[in-house]
Amino acid sequence: MKPTASSAPSEDLTRQLMTLAVPVAIGIMVQTCYHLVNAFWVGRLGADALAVVTIVFPINLVIVSLGGGLALGGTILIAQRHIPVRNQKTTTLEP
Repeated sequence: MKPTASSAPSEDLTRQLMTLAVPVAIGIMVQTCYHLVNAFWVGRLGADALAVVTIVFPINLVIVSLGGGLALGGTILIAQRHIPVRNQKTTTLEP
């Protein structure tokens, strides 16, 4: 398929992606800071307690990321299903 002027990404797309990416990055940084502080305080209990916190951090991060991704994907599918089609070229989720 030959690219056309209408299919080329615009500068507005970059701005929109950054608008979405910045809050996500801030959320990940806050979660990382939480786990660092948690590791500091739990580390005072002993090496075994700190090992558990160290193992749980990546597992927790994966679970939270999957949950957020599934929630966002579900929101998109629901929106595509219930928002009326304004343009015939727009693809929607069929029942």
